Amino acid sequence: MIMTVTIIGFCLIMGLHSGCRDPYDFEPPPDSLVQPPAAPILLYPPDSFVFMTETPYVDIIMQWSTVDSAEKYLLEFGSDTIMVDTPSWYGYDNIEFGPYHWRVKASSSRWTGGYTEWSETRHFDTRPKPEPPLLIQPFNDTIFNDSLPRGLLFIWKSVDDARYYELQLFLNNNLIVYEIYSSTECSLYIESPGQYYWHVKTSDPRWQYNTDWSEPWSFRVNE
Repeated sequence: MIMTVTIIGFCLIMGLHSGCRDPYDFEPPPDSLVQPPAAPILLYPPDSFVFMTETPYVDIIMQWSTVDSAEKYLLEFGSDTIMVDTPSWYGYDNIEFGPYHWRVKASSSRWTGGYTEWSETRHFDTRPKPEPPLLIQPFNDTIFNDSLPRGLLFIWKSVDDARYYELQLFLNNNLIVYEIYSSTECSLYIESPGQYYWHVKTSDPRWQYNTDWSEPWSFRVNE
């Protein structure tokens, strides 16, 4: 202990010329936290997407971009916030059908404030898978005896929130027409006699699933 005191005193006397270091040189470095990077980019589902189900349970998946140095991600989903370890979240639950919003921010102990900014906010809906359209005309089992070719009007009932309708027309079990329409009717020219079948389903790029095909209706065209 006496030697230690002597050495320290000697350093104080000699000052800088002694080669001794100032004791304040041993303080820890300044705060090493860095500014957080940009917020995550939402990847899936796209905005206004509709998750659908045929059961009381809804499969939901949300994905976003990885943020460098992120330790966790805070997901705001409806009125809940969930902390997750990976840039995705999967849920299988009997949540209430209806609209939801979601957004994400990344977290790290190395960042000033601990979080990035929030990502953009997206919205999605959850609902039962819709029923296929109901066919209206030509009536099922109708027989046409008029001369050919003839124009024939096809009409079906609209499905809520559907954007497109796909129609298939068969002649003697051979597919002869496949068209997509944005309305609930179309006119087709019938040029050959025979037994015809037709059905319709809805499609929408925002939907998780399209509807099933409607029940096929038939009509006959005689020569």
